[in-house]
Amino acid sequence: MQFSIVICTYNNQESLQGTLASMAALRVPPEVTVELCVVDNNSSDATAQVCAAASGTLPMAMRYFFESAQGLSHARNRGLREALGEFIIYTDDDVVVEPDWLERYAHSFLQLGADAAYGRVVPEWRGREPWFFIPHLRAAYALLDYGPTSFWVSQLWQEFFGANFAVRKSLLQQVGGFDVRLGRTKGAFFIGEERKVFLHLLDLSARIFYDAGNSVHHVIAESRKDVAFLRRYFRDIAASHVAADTMAPRRWLGFMPGYRWRELLSFFALMPVRAFSALFSSNSAAQLLYLELRTRTLLRMVALYWSLPNSSKLFLR
Repeated sequence: MQFSIVICTYNNQESLQGTLASMAALRVPPEVTVELCVVDNNSSDATAQVCAAASGTLPMAMRYFFESAQGLSHARNRGLREALGEFIIYTDDDVVVEPDWLERYAHSFLQLGADAAYGRVVPEWRGREPWFFIPHLRAAYALLDYGPTSFWVSQLWQEFFGANFAVRKSLLQQVGGFDVRLGRTKGAFFIGEERKVFLHLLDLSARIFYDAGNSVHHVIAESRKDVAFLRRYFRDIAASHVAADTMAPRRWLGFMPGYRWRELLSFFALMPVRAFSALFSSNSAAQLLYLELRTRTLLRMVALYWSLPNSSKLFLR
């Protein structure tokens, strides 16, 4: 078995149906063997029945697993344990893949010799695009596009997103899989687990390839097209950043890491310029909303750092 496709899902049966339908149209190269592993992360809807109905339509064998430990990192790690393939391709239950998706990954690993690979995640709004959507908000919708030219990754900012990336199984095992203290859970939009894996892979000098021709369409649910969703997202990523900083060796200055002080002071020093620019931009309301969200996130981070017990900070100084 060369490839294992892993889809982690939670109470999203209708969207999962669309994802599996797109998998049914995948082209499987003759030199490739592949399986599909669906990890049901404690769903209470008809996810199991949706998988059973789709299994006979797919160009590969499907295996279904129920993971009761809640959280995306738990589900991804279950997929890591169960996958039979040498390479694991991760995606989400709300994407539509292109017919050449597997072919692109086969080329990256089998012809180019990549250790990890990933591609673009483009929005599929299926209706109205929110009035407030600007490029600064791509991460909030798990969208990724580093341009039309493929490249070998060498920079910290060139990280992948979980909706469309693949990795050699042995390497992911070597870095310990996904940190279960990070990542989305039932009640929170936590982030950071993918970036932690990405940084570990860079430390190991892994060959990571960005394939500009490899893309999936992220279907944006209606529930994510309002400002309330963005406020929840930016609130939760503040907690994610603070949690990640307590897990890594950082140089602290007082109650907060030094680099966070620089980020905070830089942001507020430039606030008048940014606000003035936003007021006179063509989408001023969206730009001002983004400034408000960033301000709320930074202030919440300060409050969370301040509330950390000293024992969480002293050993990191």
